[in-house]
Order: sequence, then structure tokens, then C-alpha cells
Amino acid sequence: MNNMVNNKDNKNNKNNNTNKKYDKKNPVLRSKEERKVEARIIINKLTELELTISYEPIKELFEILQKYINEGGKINISIPFPMIQRRIRGLLTDTVNEKCWVALLHE
Repeated sequence: MNNMVNNKDNKNNKNNNTNKKYDKKNPVLRSKEERKVEARIIINKLTELELTISYEPIKELFEILQKYINEGGKINISIPFPMIQRRIRGLLTDTVNEKCWVALLHE
């Protein structure tokens, strides 16, 4: 008899989990802490590539990252980096289902 009750509980839990799926009308937004984590990943990669704020385009990117952390929102990045004939492109999103990314692309 107890098994039947447990199975019923499990079925109810499964139904509750499906309600937590992503809904386009009510997107799941990143918290400030989650935005900090996304920015930290980008900053760590820049540090690994030895790209610091001594370069003006990187300084501009850091300012954009700071704005993203504090305010959130969806930010498209397109910063020319003429010293290395590339452009910094990326997307910072405040929804969990979209991935944040930054790349150095050839001009």
C-alpha cells in the first residue's frame, strides 16, 4: 500500500517539474550573482590571452561587462580592435536559456 502512495507522489512531482520549464512569456532571468559569474568567465579568458585594460578596446569591454552586471538586459557587443585587426563581438543576455559569449573575430 505504501508503494502505491509513493508512486503517486512521484507522479505528482513529475508534473510539478514540467511546470518549471522555460516559458517564453515569463523567461527565467539571471540574478546579479549569475551575471557576475558569466562576466568572470569572460574576464578569466581575456586574462589567459593576456588582454588587459591597457588596451582601449578591452577597457571598453570591461565597462560594458560592469554595466551588464549592475543593470542586466541584453547587450550586443561590437568593438573594433584595430591593433590586432580584429573586432570584439558578443552577446550578453539576462535570460538563462540564452548563452553569453564574446569572441575576437577577423575584420
